[in-house]
Amino acid sequence: MTLTDDELVARSMGGDAESFNQLILRWERPIYALAYRVIGREEDARDVCQETFLRAFRALPGFKRQAKFSSWIYRIALNLCRDWIRRQRRAPVMQMPEGVDPGELMAEQGPVESIEDLVGRRQLSEVVEEARKKRWRCSPRSSGRRSS
Repeated sequence: MTLTDDELVARSMGGDAESFNQLILRWERPIYALAYRVIGREEDARDVCQETFLRAFRALPGFKRQAKFSSWIYRIALNLCRDWIRRQRRAPVMQMPEGVDPGELMAEQGPVESIEDLVGRRQLSEVVEEARKKRWRCSPRSSGRRSS
């Protein structure tokens, strides 16, 4: 006999840990799928999924049952995903080594080359290389040396 979410929640609130395990088994894949769609990284989605059920278990005594369990668990997961995204935005891409001043580091690097300059320089290098190859092919090889 399969129990409804409502029945499993009621039993879980009464202290039946196995009933909560049944809720986990029932909702683990959908919650993971939601977390993966929002976050896009397997390991982090698994962490969010695990944290979702941990938070739900801790908050179960306060669950008013005004909403369906599925709506409640999805809301917890979505809030955790949003928290994860906020943390990622605030997290620096790379940690600065201790004792290094970012301002001094930028000043030492000098001016940054623009994309247009970089592309132009690469194109010029390619043209020069092609011209050098053509000149090499056209020069007499009988002496074993290139002509100047």
